[in-house]
Amino acid sequence: ICNKWYPKRCFYILDGENNLPVKGGQIRVTETTKVKPDEAWSQEISQESWPTVKEGTVRNAYRECGNWLEIKIGGKSYWIETAKTEELAEKGAKKTGQGILTVTTSMYREARKSAGVRGTLKEGSIVNIYEVKGEWVKILKNGVYAWITADAVYNTASPAPTAKDRVGQGTATAKVTIYEQPSTSSAKVGTIGKGSIRNLYAQSGNWYQIYVGGKFAWVRCDGFEYTKSVVIRNIGTAMVKKGTQKAYYGPSLETESRDIVIPKYSKINVYAQKGTMFLVYRGGRFMWMSNQSITQLRLNQ
Repeated sequence: ICNKWYPKRCFYILDGENNLPVKGGQIRVTETTKVKPDEAWSQEISQESWPTVKEGTVRNAYRECGNWLEIKIGGKSYWIETAKTEELAEKGAKKTGQGILTVTTSMYREARKSAGVRGTLKEGSIVNIYEVKGEWVKILKNGVYAWITADAVYNTASPAPTAKDRVGQGTATAKVTIYEQPSTSSAKVGTIGKGSIRNLYAQSGNWYQIYVGGKFAWVRCDGFEYTKSVVIRNIGTAMVKKGTQKAYYGPSLETESRDIVIPKYSKINVYAQKGTMFLVYRGGRFMWMSNQSITQLRLNQ
């Protein structure tokens, strides 16, 4: 076990033997650093005597233990911090797919944000995908592996779609259930926490398609507060009955409201429906209006 309570000892015990997970492949040192002798795990060895490995050095990686990787120098084992290395692509590495970034996103050293940012990729960039791990995707950039969040890339076969395939973006206003298909009777595949921002790729009635965990899935439109930074497709149109109307911050007459001024008989777009409440865009944000405020509602076929 990599024991955080006894940091001088790092070992896996299996049937009485010292067995660590095999890392394999090559790594490149990203900053000049000292490396820890293998025997330093079991005895005091001054760091001043540890050898130094220069930035840009390429070494084979043998085993891994927590945040450390084993390398060889002169046939002896030494350990280097993972955060000071980058994983190089092996020859003949096979990609599992291809995708296009729907937003500008950060690349990480490992499949966790605390691992440190390696750089950024711009929206519209096409990337080869080598592995999907939960909500993370492993890609290759300049011969080095990196990880990006799965919801930032549209996983597709050739020909790759463009970033314009994204129909919108939204922030979950509460915990939202994810379904395999745009129906509450289909299988549930997970949830999205309140405040989570997601890209939206397609619309079917009161449902939006999202990309999560390497797969496309569906969520209800009324679970999101939409942004104006991207195009949102309306589900229909309506006409305002009178000039000053009540607009609500949620899909209920019991939520907080404010007065908005719309010219009488103005035609407005409707973006979602929940019961007798309709989502519209006024005053720089999306708000809800009741069916008592509108007339001539026409939903798209």
